Amino acid sequence: MKKLIFWLCGVVFFAVTAGAAQAQKCRDPATLRLAVIPQMKNQLEQGRYDVLVNVLQADLVRDVVLVTAGSYSAVIEGLLDGSVDLAELGAGSYVTAKERGAAITAFASLHSQMDAEGPESYHSVLVTRQDAGIRSLEALRGSALSLVDPVSTSGGIVPRAAVPRLTGLPLESWFGRISFAGSHDLAIEAVLAGRVAAAFVAGSRVEKGIHNGKPLKKVLRVLWRSEPIPFDPFVYQSDLCEPLKQMIQRVFLERQDSLKPFFSWRNKQGFVPVSDDDYQFLLSTPSVVGRP
Repeated sequence: MKKLIFWLCGVVFFAVTAGAAQAQKCRDPATLRLAVIPQMKNQLEQGRYDVLVNVLQADLVRDVVLVTAGSYSAVIEGLLDGSVDLAELGAGSYVTAKERGAAITAFASLHSQMDAEGPESYHSVLVTRQDAGIRSLEALRGSALSLVDPVSTSGGIVPRAAVPRLTGLPLESWFGRISFAGSHDLAIEAVLAGRVAAAFVAGSRVEKGIHNGKPLKKVLRVLWRSEPIPFDPFVYQSDLCEPLKQMIQRVFLERQDSLKPFFSWRNKQGFVPVSDDDYQFLLSTPSVVGRP
């Protein structure tokens, strides 16, 4: 009987210690590091993200540090090496990060309509100056092109897949020179300044942008538009402790009244919940690449 009791105690002790060890595998960092993708010129200046950072700090009762990332690739590297806990990614860079082994979970996305189900969609567009007289992709053969970043969805991944479908040639063979601007706004600036003949960017940047007091859509010509692409997800590292992940989700999805200045700057109404399932299909579905 004593042996049985001793054995049962050993089983209980093993189960308790195993459970504790499992719980210790999650992370609950005292400082949360948030990285964002470089969509706009100087987007980290003038306290653009202060509202989001301040609400996160108050609700999570810990420091939140905004990580300045010079490229989409830098955000991915931060997620891979653990120097970033929370990030905004493009849909394509999200898939790239997952394919490279990042253990991340998509949980929220900005949207123009509250109470929507799933992410909003946008388009990759190929733009030139209205006054350049260019009216087709064929007319751009051999010309200089600006992309945003190798792992930007609309300014890198989708164009690289679309051009061969449209022309029969790789993107590098169709265009004479290719450069990476680093953000959508800077790629557009390169077109407007005449440094390149065309650029692939997010259509939303053209629709909302202003140049010298004029709407960008009046000074730029859209030559091609992709099929709908799911809008950018916010993700967190999957190894964060569950209570922390739930608190992060509550800030994004339940504290939206406090985030209105941030939404106004991004021309959105708020966050909607998303999941990994909303983005998994992106790179494996040919129809996402689009048509002229």
